[in-house]
Amino acid sequence: MVTPDNLRPGVTRVRDSSGFVGTVVYVGSVASAKNRNEIYAGISWDDATRGKHDGSVIDRDTNQLVRHFKCGPTQGSFLRLNKVDLGCELTPQLMRSRYVEPDAELIAPDNVLPHVARTAGGRSKPIEFHGELKIRKRQQL
Repeated sequence: MVTPDNLRPGVTRVRDSSGFVGTVVYVGSVASAKNRNEIYAGISWDDATRGKHDGSVIDRDTNQLVRHFKCGPTQGSFLRLNKVDLGCELTPQLMRSRYVEPDAELIAPDNVLPHVARTAGGRSKPIEFHGELKIRKRQQL
């Protein structure tokens, strides 16, 4: 579960359920929220059209504009902490799981993958994969 301690404004990167990515730029209560004690993450999205505002809201009590952070006009969002996805932690084990050992069985021993591509005419064409050993050699941790 995400807590305010997990979020570092200007550092922490997040992703929403649609795959949009952004940076946490604010952590705290929001002046327009029904529950003033609830903590939100203010996000500045990489896609400037993903958000709904520029980091400012109208205070529920005073009807005054309150700016919690600054970004493009439709680049900002406030997310409840239970909606924040930090992804997975980058660990040496995760890195090792993403790479193939140099002496593992070749995927394309004859430079042809065990898959085909369909041409515009509907025919099957083999997919060639050259340089598998060279790629493995460069990808070692």
